[in-house]
Amino acid sequence: MKSYKFLNILFSLIIIGLITIIFFISNNKKQKANEQLSIENTDKPQLFEVYSQKKLLLNGVISAKTVENVQMKVSGKLDKTNASLYVGREFKKNEVLIKVERLEALYEILTVRSEFMELIQKLILSIRDKAPDATNKWIDYESQIERTLPLPTLPEMNSKKEEELLNRLNVFSKYYKTKEIERKAEDYVYLAPFDGLIIECKIHPQSTIQPGKTILKLAKKNSYQIVSHIPISELNRINRNDTIDFTSNNGELLTQGRFFETGTLLSDSSTIEVYFSIFSQESSLLKNSVQFKIANDPVKIPSKAIRNNEVEVISGDKTFKIMVKEIEIIGDSSIVEGLPQHSIINVNP
Repeated sequence: MKSYKFLNILFSLIIIGLITIIFFISNNKKQKANEQLSIENTDKPQLFEVYSQKKLLLNGVISAKTVENVQMKVSGKLDKTNASLYVGREFKKNEVLIKVERLEALYEILTVRSEFMELIQKLILSIRDKAPDATNKWIDYESQIERTLPLPTLPEMNSKKEEELLNRLNVFSKYYKTKEIERKAEDYVYLAPFDGLIIECKIHPQSTIQPGKTILKLAKKNSYQIVSHIPISELNRINRNDTIDFTSNNGELLTQGRFFETGTLLSDSSTIEVYFSIFSQESSLLKNSVQFKIANDPVKIPSKAIRNNEVEVISGDKTFKIMVKEIEIIGDSSIVEGLPQHSIINVNP
């Protein structure tokens, strides 16, 4: 009986021992596997994909938003006393820019005004007889008529009798005929519609003017802008609040400005007109060709990817380092310049 108990105890101990050995071996293998996995995870690089935009280099032209094409309604030679006209000449609003010889037209005006004055004198005689209350009014009107000035406006009629007298002597028809001749005489003179400068001139002293043909192009001051074209796909890169430097082809700064509107699509529908207001309104800037850049969006990468101003870039099965310029640090990220347009970097080099 004692030997039977002893065997049971021995068998139990053997079983417990075997279980302990199996558990120890299993736990040791698991620990080694975790260590190996940890090593593999440490060796495997953390990758970060970067897309960066190129700066847009665009071209444009400084032009005037308001341009006037000057055409005359009459024909004739340019008056000898006409002011000198040339591209770049500045002028003020209402300045006489064009005078066409109009001697015959002026003679006609003087003649019809004299005839009208004689008609008013006849009217006054009739007024004294038929409507005496209006006599002083018409005497005063006659005193205002001058052969060298436009006819004054007719006075108001105070009675039907007075109006009948004017109709009988054809005063109304003569008045409006004279005013029409005066108006036509104005067609021989062109007054500047605004302050500006001449940007195109097709006439010279003693030129013969042809009606309906453009002889001058005028640009309004303080309406200068830059016209350019940009691919529609890049339009969202233009910020209305950004100040842009506009330079000459050799890099000289000409002026600064801001985007303010789009224009029409070009024929292939992939490019659109864009307009920029400019701060300087110097006349010398007009028609200058300009260049300008649209900045790219900032490239942000994890700061720990940068070692000694270098970033490790992976391309296929190759790894190489690229120098970058750290612009700004924001939290655990850095804004950098110098990376290719598309790259994959190692965050843990």
